[in-house]
Amino acid sequence: MPGPSMAERAERLGRGEKWCARCQRWLPLGAFSRSKARRDGYDQRCKECRRDYYDSRADELRAYGREWHKTEAGRESQRSARRRYYERNAGEILEHYKEWYYANHDTVRRRHNSRNREPEQRAKRVASNRRYYHDGRGREVQRAAAQRRRARARTLPATMTLAQWLRCVEWWEHRCAYCGRRIGRATMDHFIPVSRGGGTTASNIVPACHSCNSRKGNKLPREWMETIGADLVTEATLARIRAYFKEVKRWQKQATGQEVEALGRSGA
Repeated sequence: MPGPSMAERAERLGRGEKWCARCQRWLPLGAFSRSKARRDGYDQRCKECRRDYYDSRADELRAYGREWHKTEAGRESQRSARRRYYERNAGEILEHYKEWYYANHDTVRRRHNSRNREPEQRAKRVASNRRYYHDGRGREVQRAAAQRRRARARTLPATMTLAQWLRCVEWWEHRCAYCGRRIGRATMDHFIPVSRGGGTTASNIVPACHSCNSRKGNKLPREWMETIGADLVTEATLARIRAYFKEVKRWQKQATGQEVEALGRSGA
């Protein structure tokens, strides 16, 4: 059955109707999907006919799609589509992943630790780090970061001694000041980051595990609490750290008093 003429199609389109090429009916424009490939902006088949067509050939179309996506053209099309989607929705995607991560932090950590204990995964991570830090870009990034940190540190107090650090670790019972996990090799964390004006002093250093030190980065404690939703760093955690810093000041006063007393004895 021949379809309507072009003139009739144009007239009906102006009245909000379109001819379906499959079911041979005039239908309102709302019954058709939009299509950039068509001159009038609508698909030539109505939505109902499209569903019937895909339902009748679902297995065949899925098989064709799987095979096409294995080709280089198919993979590149997928990558381009993902990039475009991410560019349009970057903020929402990042916010969604951030919320999911902090809601499932314990599960993520267990899965991560379990995977990293596997010899194959550990070897891959070591090889990846070695490649990064031995290629030109990795060395430059590392060198630039070290230079920035040294430049900031030169203008800030740096009076922390080895004895003070060992006493700090002992006071915390070889545990991370933030998550409370027992650690074999603690890292020095600047409670007030170097980039925010914190010096390397006994009253600004606490022991931290690698995970907490890395996640805290250059954030202030309150900012970090807001970022992770206070599920790891609580008010009790901050109160314990403040109590430790008070203890440090008490140690320093005792040391100063002992030095004065020693000087008095030597002068006498």
